Amino acid sequence: MLRLLLLLPLLFGCGYRFVGAPSLPEGMRSIAIGEFQNLTAEPRLDSLLRRALREEFTFRGVPLVKSKDADATLEGRVMRISFRSLAYDESARARQYRATLQVDLRLVRDRRVLWEGRGLTETETFNVRGDVILDDEAKDRALRKMAEDLAEEVYLRLATGLWSPSRSSSTSQ
Repeated sequence: MLRLLLLLPLLFGCGYRFVGAPSLPEGMRSIAIGEFQNLTAEPRLDSLLRRALREEFTFRGVPLVKSKDADATLEGRVMRISFRSLAYDESARARQYRATLQVDLRLVRDRRVLWEGRGLTETETFNVRGDVILDDEAKDRALRKMAEDLAEEVYLRLATGLWSPSRSSSTSQ
């Protein structure tokens, strides 16, 4: 019992929070996930990213509402997706790829941009075997993982205060 009492100040003193506790910038109680544009040739990236953001914010306990009812709306553009081969077999066929996803996001309230993150980047490596169906599944898993990682990063930026316009254009990999 004494150990637990000694541990409590460390947990609460360092900013530790339990998962699911909503944390948005001051004055925001709800958020909307708005429209996303897909400027790439890869289909469904916009809906994949929107779904990942909805799941992340819901998981964290943030109320998601329609744009007209929201304190702010998160919207964005999928700017680029690229696939670079990393490893080859003895017949010079690619067996491993690195996918790179780049998006621009902004948080808007009453047509005013509160935060803008340009060039937010995620990467994921995946293997292929020469089977079209299995290779497409591996690629889809990589795309979902990048969308999920990006959604988590966006939530954490908002929850930790790294959402001010002056800090908005860093990338992660």
